Amino acid sequence: MTRRLLPIVGLMTVLAAGAATAADVSALRTMPVVSSSYNWTGCYVGINAGGVADRNNLVARWADGGLFGGQGGCNYQIDHIVVGLELEGMWSGASATLTAATFGGPGATVTTFKNEWDADLAFRFGLAYDRFYLYEKIGVLWGDNQFNTVFPLRSPRPAVSRRRA
Repeated sequence: MTRRLLPIVGLMTVLAAGAATAADVSALRTMPVVSSSYNWTGCYVGINAGGVADRNNLVARWADGGLFGGQGGCNYQIDHIVVGLELEGMWSGASATLTAATFGGPGATVTTFKNEWDADLAFRFGLAYDRFYLYEKIGVLWGDNQFNTVFPLRSPRPAVSRRRA
């Protein structure tokens, strides 16, 4: 009798259970695509290197040299508005020498210019749209600019002797 009941119990179990589903089947369904926008909030640090050229038309001077430095800062984004604080520091090898002839005397005037370093602290604010960020920067700049001018020594005028008659 138990041999006859076994197939009947098995058939009733299959009919009562319904369709089988696994626990992870919902993960296989496609999720809706959500458009993600870029967020500019965060801190950064970086280095840079290059060259510098400085033209001063007032004294007809052209300075050039190497440039190496770094920058760091933090940004905070609120909707499309981004505000931030930035600090930059640069070593500069810009230098120039200007030689000018003196009028009415021997020799020449020599002026040298050298820029050792520059640093700035700036507040940034702007508008961001995804990966596009248009900003303005306002701050203070410090630097070590050295100017030296050397004037030639003039020889004294010869003494004029007058004879009495």
